[in-house]
Amino acid sequence: MKFYLAGLSIITILIINKGSLSRYGFRKPESTNYLKLTLMAVGIALGAMIVGGVVFMGILSNVFPTENTTVFPEANSLIERIITVWIISSISEEILVRGLVQSFMDGLKQRKLFGLSLPVIVSGLFFGAMHLALLKAGMGHWFVGFIVFFTTSIGILAAYYREKSNSLIPPILVHVIANIVGSLPLLVKMIMS
Repeated sequence: MKFYLAGLSIITILIINKGSLSRYGFRKPESTNYLKLTLMAVGIALGAMIVGGVVFMGILSNVFPTENTTVFPEANSLIERIITVWIISSISEEILVRGLVQSFMDGLKQRKLFGLSLPVIVSGLFFGAMHLALLKAGMGHWFVGFIVFFTTSIGILAAYYREKSNSLIPPILVHVIANIVGSLPLLVKMIMS
């Protein structure tokens, strides 16, 4: 499914941009400080996990309990998680959201809110909203709220680096790092069992 997502996004970009991918982020990044990017991604991912965990999984789930508390199923193996979540999902989702959606709105970069451009904000919100589909997959409401909060936070950071670098490479790295940090609880659980 993720390959279809990436493929359809690339085909759409080619049609919209008359056969060129470079304006949509398929190029070498302009000056990017990868140490700063990594530290920001780890910091925001950890912060979003802590704040989101406390708010959604701690406070709201106890004040307004629901019957469904289902979370992500455990991966069959670490290799499966690395390939499907860390690599394939990161690349395909960034091609769609940062490559197609955010680049399509490039003309609105001058419009700012909280110091961020409209394409960055919309792209981050869209990325978070995509994860509402987890409700259809049977996940618990508060867990999905936690995931949407986490992915929106990471989505805004990835969108910021997409706009700053004019490339998809930095947002893909942000996404991979966030998926690794987000997998830490599951990884610890795998190791402990």
